[in-house]
Amino acid sequence: TYLPAYPSTYLPTYLPTYLPTYLPIYLPTYLPTYLPAYLPTYLPTYL
Repeated sequence: TYLPAYPSTYLPTYLPTYLPTYLPIYLPTYLPTYLPAYLPTYLPTYL
């Protein structure tokens, strides 16, 4: 009963505060795994 009302009301207020703190922690771990997969597809289109 709490799930439908919880994300819509609390997410817009908590996201701007949690994102700057958690992004620098998760980005160095996710970038080396996802960049080699996405770079060969995006580089020929943007270069």
